[in-house]
Amino acid sequence: MLTADAIPTTEPVIDVGIILPGDGLSSVELTLPESPAYRAVCDGRISELKGGQRITISYDHGRLHLESGLPELSAAGEIRLEARDNNTAIAPQSGIRVAPVMAGRGFHWQKTIEVYLPDTLIFRIHEEQMILISELPLEHYVMCVATSEMSAACPPALIEAQTIAARSWLLANVEQKHKNMGMDVCNDDCCQRYQGTSFLSPQSIQGALSTYGRVLMYGEAICDARYSKSCGGMMESFDAVWPGYKLPYMVVKPDMPDAEAEKYKNTDLRKEAAAREWIGSTPDSWCGPRHIPESELKKYLGSVDQDAAYFRWKIELSQAEITAALRKHARLNVRAVLSLLPEKRGGSGRAMELSVVYYPDESHKTAVYKATSEYEIRRILSDRFLYSSAIVVKLKELSGEIPGVFEILGAGWGHGAGLCQIGALGMALHNKPAEEILAHYYPNSYLKKIYD
Repeated sequence: MLTADAIPTTEPVIDVGIILPGDGLSSVELTLPESPAYRAVCDGRISELKGGQRITISYDHGRLHLESGLPELSAAGEIRLEARDNNTAIAPQSGIRVAPVMAGRGFHWQKTIEVYLPDTLIFRIHEEQMILISELPLEHYVMCVATSEMSAACPPALIEAQTIAARSWLLANVEQKHKNMGMDVCNDDCCQRYQGTSFLSPQSIQGALSTYGRVLMYGEAICDARYSKSCGGMMESFDAVWPGYKLPYMVVKPDMPDAEAEKYKNTDLRKEAAAREWIGSTPDSWCGPRHIPESELKKYLGSVDQDAAYFRWKIELSQAEITAALRKHARLNVRAVLSLLPEKRGGSGRAMELSVVYYPDESHKTAVYKATSEYEIRRILSDRFLYSSAIVVKLKELSGEIPGVFEILGAGWGHGAGLCQIGALGMALHNKPAEEILAHYYPNSYLKKIYD
C-alpha cells in the first residue's frame, strides 16, 4: 500500500478494492487466461492452475473456497492468484476475467459488469464478507483508469491529461477511504473508475507511457487532483465541496476560452438570481454543446456512463417520488413536500445548503430539513441520484400549496471541482495539448516527473 504524505521515487505497487463488503457478494466466477499461467496460494499452500480454466471463489461459514474441478481449496485467511511470469506485458482484456463486479455503487447507473484484471488478485474476509483486492503496479492501474473513466475514442491529449490527473490524485493519497480494508482505493466512482483491462486500448497504454511518472504539483506536494464529468461551464472551488481548507489549484473559474471567460469575470453564481439565470442559459463553455455536441458525446464517455444530457438537463419528480426518496435517504417522516429552497450556493451555482419545507405525517404544521452538502442534496432528492446540485426547482400542478410535480433544471454532472472531463474533451478536440488542459483546470500547479 501507499504511504501517506510520501512522494515515491520508484513506481509503487498499489492495492485496488474490486469487491467491497457492501456489495454483498459471496461468490464470483473467474476465467483464467491461457497465458500467463497462474497459481493459487491458499493460506501459504501453493496449487498450480491450468490456463483457460474456469474457477469459482466463494465465502461460506468463515472460510474462502476455490472450486476448480479439482479437490476444493479453502482458506481461513486469504487466497492469492498470482501469475507465474511477472514480466507478461499488459494488453487489452488481459488477465483474469471476473464476474460479477459492481459498477456505479449507489448512483443511478449502478450495475454489475465483468472485468479483466491483470497481475495479482487477493481474496480476503473482512467483517464476515468476501472482498477482492487487485494488486498491481501503479502504471498498469492508470493505463486502465483512463479508458474506464472515458473511452479510447478520446483524443490523445485528453487521455494524457486524464492519466496525469488520475496518477496525481492517487499519489496525493489524501482520503484513504478504504485503508482499514487494506486498499489504497476502490474501483468505482467513490474513488476512480478502474475496470481492469476490459477497456484498455493502445491509446491508454501510450497515454501512460508518454506521461510515465508525471504528476501535478503545488509547492512540494502532489496535487489532490479531483475531477468530475461536467462542471456545467463554471468550475467549483475545493472548499465548497469539501469544507475545511482551500486548495489554490482548485478554484472557481469559467470553463471557457479566455475571450468568452472575460464576459463572466464579474458573475457571482453564489447569488441566487445569477445562479438561476446561469442554469437557464447555454454559455459558450468547453463542456458545452458548442464545443462538443451532445449527439456526439456518447462515443467519448466511459462504458457505464449514460447517453444523456450532461451540460444542461431537466427532470420531473412527482410528489410521491420525492417524498419516498426523502423517507428513504433522509429518514424524514414526511407527508408532503412544499418547497425546495437553496440557502447557499458555491461559485459554480451548485447548491451547498438546501432547505426542504414539508408537512410531517399527521401534522399541518410545516417543518424544515436542511441538507448541508452538494452530495447530500443529490442523494436525498431522488433514487436516481441527482446529476448535480446546480439546480433550479419549479413547482407544478399545485393543489392548494402542495405541488404535484417538481421540475428540476440542472447544470453539469458531478461536483464540478478540478478537471471537467467533458470540458477537457472539448479542449482536446480543439487541439489543445495535455499541458494546457491541465493548466486550465488546475491553475497555479506545475508538472513534475517524480520517477523514471
